[in-house]
Amino acid sequence: MTCRYSGTEWLDVLYTSVRNTPGGVADAANFLTLRRGRGIAPESLRLRLRGEGENRLSMEMFELLIEWMQEKKEGAPFALDPLHALNERFGLIAEHGAALNDSADDDQQDVESLNALPAPERRSAALLRLPVASFCSTATVFALVGLLRS
Repeated sequence: MTCRYSGTEWLDVLYTSVRNTPGGVADAANFLTLRRGRGIAPESLRLRLRGEGENRLSMEMFELLIEWMQEKKEGAPFALDPLHALNERFGLIAEHGAALNDSADDDQQDVESLNALPAPERRSAALLRLPVASFCSTATVFALVGLLRS
């Protein structure tokens, strides 16, 4: 029987990414066994990745599988796909650390320019920024919320 996997459900994306990584589920199970110090058979991991029955994947295993895929040179292009799928489920967008550091200075300048405005204009300007707040750093979002409350 052929199973169809979603391209947006994080567990399906993780399973597809693990299968596409050289070594597949068997190598991933071996990696988990070595890293966790607890044995897991490839078939048991496969059941967890498919979410069948009472078999659930822990967050620890999720993180270790992402790490394992990143270590594999051929798995690197799609290693973070499951993490992006999980973020999208909650309406979040993840960026690489370098991109966040570059935008942090811009965000700080935006907050400083908002603070320079008188209170009524500051609230209006902060409200205009809120739709794009999901692309700002956490500090910027908190600063915008603080401006709205003032």
